[in-house]
Amino acid sequence: MQDARDIYQAHLDLVSRALWDRDYETIIAVNRFPHIIRFSDGNRQYDGPDDFAVMAARFRDHLDGLGATGYHRVCEHASFDPLDRHRITGGHWTYILRGGNYLTDPYNCEMVLVHEGAEWMIADIVVPPLRHGIPSAKAHPENREGQIQ
Repeated sequence: MQDARDIYQAHLDLVSRALWDRDYETIIAVNRFPHIIRFSDGNRQYDGPDDFAVMAARFRDHLDGLGATGYHRVCEHASFDPLDRHRITGGHWTYILRGGNYLTDPYNCEMVLVHEGAEWMIADIVVPPLRHGIPSAKAHPENREGQIQ
């Protein structure tokens, strides 16, 4: 059996590449629906692939608008649930770059993957509050300026 951290990082790489390439079909294929993204100030639910693809496209457009030249996510930790080997919980750092510099402060997220059929699917994501439409550890929960819906 593969290591939980390897599975988690492979999933991050797949989705990050797909987002950057605007391959929303790949992103949709590895997410469970309804899909909930949990922010400190509330949850956003995407009931199906269409509204999730719209959100992903808006986020990608927002990265372009900021002048981003790179989007990378790196696993910090991941482990199999001790009660369910078909569930991985983990955390990762997201880096949005312009050239070789940080465009935004790196931010950490948590994600749950569940094994369904032959695939690992994103079941849950927790992100920090938004600042200028991008998650940020420095953001305040009441600051929803520029939030991607």
